[in-house]
This record gives sequence, C-alpha cells and structure tokens, in this order.
Amino acid sequence: MDEQRAPRQRSGSDVGDLRIELLRIDADGTVQAPRARVLVRGEVDLVTAEQMSLQLTSLVETLAESDDEVVQLDVDMDGVPFCDVAGLNALLTVDRLLRACGGRLIIHHPCRPLRIMTEALPALGRLQFA
Repeated sequence: MDEQRAPRQRSGSDVGDLRIELLRIDADGTVQAPRARVLVRGEVDLVTAEQMSLQLTSLVETLAESDDEVVQLDVDMDGVPFCDVAGLNALLTVDRLLRACGGRLIIHHPCRPLRIMTEALPALGRLQFA
C-alpha cells in the first residue's frame, strides 16, 4: 500500500535541496542621491511580485529615513521578460509611496506586457517610463 503524503508547500524558490532564484533585485551603487537605481531580473508575477514590492518598499523607507533624500527611484527592468497584474500592482504601490515622500518612480526598459497593462488600465495610475 502506497503511503499518501501531503503536498510539500513551496515558496516558489525551493525545489528539494536546489534553490532557484526566481527574481533578483540589485541596487546600483554607482548612482548617488538624490537618485537611486535598482536592476530587476526575472519574471514579475503572482509568485514574485510581493518580494519585489517588499524589497523596493524597504529601500524607499530606508532612504527616506536617511539623510540622503531620494527624489527619484529608477527601476531598470531590462532583465524582466514578463510582468503580470500583480507586478503592476507592486510597482503602483512603490510609486504611491515615493509620491507621498515627494519622489517619483521611473521604469526603464519595461516589458511589453507591462506597457500594455498600463495603457489598458489607466485608471489604476500611470507609471512613468523612460
């Protein structure tokens, strides 16, 4: 008789003993205040959007508490082939936080799905692309 096991819950980044990086966000240390720049790589979707939102929100809050006033956060998404509505929502959350602090979010190299969503859903807020 085969023993039935409950399915193992995964965070989306663990497969057995092998760690898989689904999303990578790196700060660009060469950019100085009043700007900050991050590089995003991987798909931004339901699985990874919360991670991106938490990391970018944490960065904005940390910078807001420091003496370096960040006026602009540049998010380079050249390494992002896909972004769904969860990713769009994460970016809008960061955009609202920055605007509340007097800053702005600029998206560089957005993927086609992100551009299509922002054009189709203008009521959600307009992200600024460079």
